[in-house]
Amino acid sequence: MNKLVEETIADGRWFPLRFKADQFHFAFIPPERHRETPFLVYLQPPPNEMRAITRSALSGMQPARAELHFILHLGFGGSTLLGKLLAQPGVAITLQEPPVLTDIVGPGLRSDARQRTQLLNETTQLLSRPISEGEALICKMTHVGNALAAPMAEFQSTSQVLCLQTPIEEMLLSLALRGLGGRISARQIFIAIHDAKMSVLRMNDRDLAEHTDLHLAALAWLSMQKMMLDAAARLGPQRVGSIVTDQLMQSTRETLGAVASHFRLDLDVDARLAAGLLERHAKTGEPFDVQRRAERIAEGLRAHSTEIEPVVKWARKIGEKAGIGWDLPHPLLT
Repeated sequence: MNKLVEETIADGRWFPLRFKADQFHFAFIPPERHRETPFLVYLQPPPNEMRAITRSALSGMQPARAELHFILHLGFGGSTLLGKLLAQPGVAITLQEPPVLTDIVGPGLRSDARQRTQLLNETTQLLSRPISEGEALICKMTHVGNALAAPMAEFQSTSQVLCLQTPIEEMLLSLALRGLGGRISARQIFIAIHDAKMSVLRMNDRDLAEHTDLHLAALAWLSMQKMMLDAAARLGPQRVGSIVTDQLMQSTRETLGAVASHFRLDLDVDARLAAGLLERHAKTGEPFDVQRRAERIAEGLRAHSTEIEPVVKWARKIGEKAGIGWDLPHPLLT
């Protein structure tokens, strides 16, 4: 292992952002930038802040490890906000949906089980490297990355998993309210899950054309719900806990404290609530009000009921037939 590779692996600020052509592409991302960005995929570092290293050059690496925990989520339910609330300096850094998790799915599909496990182990080791001394790492998963959390947690016995559930009605509404862009996103999310062979239903091109964007979003919801249920069954109640979006939004103090305890974080909940994070939208930075959000959801569900309610009923039938539970186990709050 040459000096450049050793320096890169020893410094967690060199973050494994992407995986392409059997190379990990590291970007220099200091702690404060992790705390600022809502999605790591949006980062476009200049060439002098990127390093591409082949997997073979990383062979035999034994990097230092920090505590690494995982947040699984369905999207559009406050996961970015939760990640920012947990990212208290000196306590934890949240890795906001590392795109490398999506990148490794394709090569994994083209490999045998042993090779898939090896690539996932290498990725977990790289993500586990400490960025700041004494700070835990909390990895908020991508849509397809949700399915990787449980096997990644098995590589590190101290890893805990949190499942954040958003009601299917709210996910569908969020997409519908975004107009054409939201409906395109709905189709893209499902296709990404489908192409990764993680969908609860297999479809051909004709099937895709015959389903609306919200039908596909509902299938994406069911597929990610199954990923969370599978993680809970695989790791058990000592390592997996669950919350719902309404708890995070309406009982933020209690929920944040419960999540911090689950992750074994010495989080100053009062300080995090006083930091103003609840007053700004976690993704856009625009003014944010929890009560107004609840009112908009109620208004939107009434206005879009004729479109959303039939899709939800259809999804429930699919879920029942596939044996997918509607509620998550191991709630952190009763």
